Amino acid sequence: MGFDPTADDESAWDHDEMWVWAANDAPVDDGDRFALFVPSIALTILREQLALSADHLPSTFAVELDDADDSGKPTVWDNRRVRSMIEDASERLVESLDESADLTDLAAADVEAIARDAQLLAALWGLHHAGLAGGDPVPTTIDETWVDALAKLAADCTYMLNSRIRARRDGTFALRWRPVDRELVASAATELRTLILNEDSSVARLFPTAYQSDPERNAGWDALVRRELVEKRIEALEMVATLLERRSCTADELGTLMRSVNDARLVLGTQLDVSEDGPGALTTEAQLHSYAIYEHLGYLLSQIIRAMRTTV
Repeated sequence: MGFDPTADDESAWDHDEMWVWAANDAPVDDGDRFALFVPSIALTILREQLALSADHLPSTFAVELDDADDSGKPTVWDNRRVRSMIEDASERLVESLDESADLTDLAAADVEAIARDAQLLAALWGLHHAGLAGGDPVPTTIDETWVDALAKLAADCTYMLNSRIRARRDGTFALRWRPVDRELVASAATELRTLILNEDSSVARLFPTAYQSDPERNAGWDALVRRELVEKRIEALEMVATLLERRSCTADELGTLMRSVNDARLVLGTQLDVSEDGPGALTTEAQLHSYAIYEHLGYLLSQIIRAMRTTV
């Protein structure tokens, strides 16, 4: 089964721990595969509450939802429709999370369906509980903890489906680059390589001085180690080029990618005079393009860091 019986907690679960992972690499034509490893306490709550939600729906929901039909005419979701939506979504999730289901080998379509149903149920039950909060006790057997579990399940499924960097349980990572990632990262890496080899002033942050107030000792330090540092960074940038064409990597390779992406972002930030208040004046098309790359590198860097922090 796709859950970890050693992950029990008497009160809650770690929200920083991912419940959805990339499965072992499947053939390209077979599409991406995923694995659910939900803590057993959360999985138990999900299964029990799914059964209750279908059998013990309140007669009236504290939910009023406005929608629009295809013509744009406003309409209200009445309780009959809300109850039907909950029953249908609960039934689908019961089947998806059944004890006999293999949660360690799910297609992208299966994960999308789980995310959609979990998000819908979390929203409807969350609105119901919120509508009754502050007054009489909630007249339902549905535990509010379940709403939290549903929301996390939906969020983790959605994140993993869209993430470029997907952690696997064996410590490796699946890489799912978009064309824009390859274009911008390759461009940034090529530019960084040129700046480093030409000893451009914008790369000074990558090679900080060892002795701030002693130019002579700094010159000796540079003579001893700078060439080696330059060579290591050039080698790392060459690895980045290969990783952009691959579908998986090791933790060490991902660490190299992280450092190179961070280096490129630091240099771009220096060129654009980026501070906590944002960039300096962006007056040219080239500056706007560079800032777009800077922002995208930051987005990818956050995904790399999150993937690397994922623990078993």
